[in-house]
Amino acid sequence: MDALLTKLMELDLQRVRDVFEEITKPRAVPVSAFRPPTVLKLAQSDPRFSELREQGLEMIAQGQVGVVTLAGGQGTRFSATAPKGTYDIGLPSRKSLFQLQAERLRRLEMLANEQSARLGRVANARVYWYLMTSDTTHTPTLQFFAAHNNFGLAAEQIMFFQQGMFPSLTLDGQLILNEDFTVFQNPHGNGSIFQSLANGPLEHMRAHGVRYVTVIAVDNVLVRPADPVFVAYCVAQQAETGTKVISKTAATEAVGVFAVRDGSLQVAEYSDITAEMRDSRDETGDLTFSAANICYHFFTVDFLQLAATDLYKQMMVHIARKPIKSVNADGTPCEVSGYKPELFIFDVFASRPAERQALFQVTRAEEFAPVKNATPDSPETCTRQLDVLHRSYITAAGGTLSSPDGVCEISPLVTYAGEGLEGRVSGRTVAPLDLV
Repeated sequence: MDALLTKLMELDLQRVRDVFEEITKPRAVPVSAFRPPTVLKLAQSDPRFSELREQGLEMIAQGQVGVVTLAGGQGTRFSATAPKGTYDIGLPSRKSLFQLQAERLRRLEMLANEQSARLGRVANARVYWYLMTSDTTHTPTLQFFAAHNNFGLAAEQIMFFQQGMFPSLTLDGQLILNEDFTVFQNPHGNGSIFQSLANGPLEHMRAHGVRYVTVIAVDNVLVRPADPVFVAYCVAQQAETGTKVISKTAATEAVGVFAVRDGSLQVAEYSDITAEMRDSRDETGDLTFSAANICYHFFTVDFLQLAATDLYKQMMVHIARKPIKSVNADGTPCEVSGYKPELFIFDVFASRPAERQALFQVTRAEEFAPVKNATPDSPETCTRQLDVLHRSYITAAGGTLSSPDGVCEISPLVTYAGEGLEGRVSGRTVAPLDLV
């Protein structure tokens, strides 16, 4: 009972009441129509690409760029119970998702230092890495990093923090007790990141000179953390927030897309899109509304501070109605219908003008291979996608693959996004695992 009283005293009961009122009041029906957002489509051959890359690497050399990885999930959909980031998807190297991201950060640090050296400057680039875990993944994630010596990163550049929890509520707004007489709580969705960052990481960022962060999902095998081109573009646009998007594969693909409504950027869910909006095309024949979210975001640290103290209160609260095991007043088990409130990270965009936000289109085959299910978006399909991408890197650098068989894998320590391979492969025939 003492533990229950302590937890009740820790809860922000006013916030719980506000959330219940939000999820039970009628949703306002928007009166204005969606309009297409502005999206940058930048080819690697465009001169601006190399300019932005240089600017981004300079920011990294100065220690201004950090990364937040959303690492609260488990691989239950593909029969894994450990933290998803620890999962080995079956690459020849047997590297985990965490290791792939860590080594890409190490490669970025190398690139930033090399660029500084060419300019006659000495740099010791460091990308600070913040990992948002959950109640179930926090301890095993820390143990995994310790067992692998932080994948070669310095311990002081890594910070772990936990995703916010929030009580589930009965249909009339009451708290629900677990069978052990504790308050029943659930992870509050990836949108709880803003409040969670206020519990240490934001202070750490400011103390170490981090001005910009990219927020990425742990399960994207091809993710490019702290992408210097994307970061530099957002900074050049004086954007508070930014998002990488991919083009929908077809009008009927059931994904949410970015759109502008009432002057702010929003995600229009597939169920909210009219057939006319879904099928409309621009003068080039492309879908008008095609910018699909891949959970890769840019934020200034100043914006994160504002979101952590104020803007999170304006975010839409999403609910799932579900049966929850509980206890009666006499201690006998029972089951109640309850609400599970969640926040989604992209809903914070609605609180700011669209002009302060940037959308940057990338290629699905190069940057988006999420491990979500046993099938589709499976470990096997993601491995095949990485194989195709890495073979294209070798071909573009003037090399020839010795065999079409097997998985071609290039270590992230060798290349971040295909750069620097000419000296290794140009004019040569290489085996699929020569650069693993």
